[in-house]
Amino acid sequence: MYSREDKSVSVIGVNRAPRQRSAVSQRRDDDYASDSYEAARARRRRISAREARKRKKRKRMIRLYTRLAVFVGGVGLLLFLGISLVSMAFSAISALTHRESGRPGIDILEQNTPVAGNNMGVDNGGNSTGNNTGNNAGSNGEGSNGTSNGGESSNGHISSDEDTTGKPFLGYGDKLNNDGVFVVCIDPGHGGNDVGCVGLDNSYEKDDTLKLAEYLAYSLEAEGVKVIRTRSTDVWVTLEDRPAYANEHKADLLISLHRNIYSEDQSVSGFEAWINSKDSANSEELAGLIMNGLEGVGISKNRGVKKGSQASATENYAVNAGSVMPSVLLEMGFMSSPTDNQLYKTNLKLYAKAIAQAIIQWSQGKQY
Repeated sequence: MYSREDKSVSVIGVNRAPRQRSAVSQRRDDDYASDSYEAARARRRRISAREARKRKKRKRMIRLYTRLAVFVGGVGLLLFLGISLVSMAFSAISALTHRESGRPGIDILEQNTPVAGNNMGVDNGGNSTGNNTGNNAGSNGEGSNGTSNGGESSNGHISSDEDTTGKPFLGYGDKLNNDGVFVVCIDPGHGGNDVGCVGLDNSYEKDDTLKLAEYLAYSLEAEGVKVIRTRSTDVWVTLEDRPAYANEHKADLLISLHRNIYSEDQSVSGFEAWINSKDSANSEELAGLIMNGLEGVGISKNRGVKKGSQASATENYAVNAGSVMPSVLLEMGFMSSPTDNQLYKTNLKLYAKAIAQAIIQWSQGKQY
């Protein structure tokens, strides 16, 4: 066995000294050690070269992906801009087509000066009337509770409700349908590309009239009245199609909802109603009841019930000219008036209920 004292190996009791390595073996071991050192150095060089290639490849991939992302983003931006330009072009062409065809929306053009004309103020359902003549200083006359347009005319902007195509509407009669069912057609003015008036807060007339139409329909249906609407979403309906829709569905009454504007003077305010200039006793009676109801809720000024249009006392707005039943166009305050805007927002549901109650009151005793 191996002995620490004498550094010998005992095999079966025999002590032997460790075998001495020859010079050849020693040289061979030294050569192996030298080869291992060189091999290690070569291996490290190979590893370093491989890592350098990997780093270079990663950098190339990063550059490639960056360029690809920039390219895709650029293409996407160009597509977005192209689609936007095409959409704007179609909108412009559509708006131009509507105007050239003579079918702009109601109250879309602004009038800077008043238009002279005979406007009728109505008190208590048409029992008393006052004759008002608009002029540059304003118009005076009697309406509900004594005054309708005192101190100012009904100027504002040109209302384009009248038939601008030059073709007369046929069939206006101010008559109920007499089929045993009372049907009210509600016409929210404007819609789609035709935004109508634009308020001080950049609100659109088309949205205000649609909200009022929804509340009015709800109030009437709660009283058991059948209601139809020329539009219930943000879509464009031509001026000719609005009364035609009411006629086709045998409505007994057409109520067209709008708002007014006079951008030159924010102090101009008030609510008013427009009816056909001829043979409109039913419409006149209903309009008077509606204005009285709105005044009961609270309005800045009762501008009365007027016949014809702002352009002429004998030229009627399209909804009033084309309906075979009684029809009333309501101007629910000026969008250029802070007072009217606040009243409209605050009392919207109450206005709808007041209009509905006036319609119910008017229909009592009628043969429909």
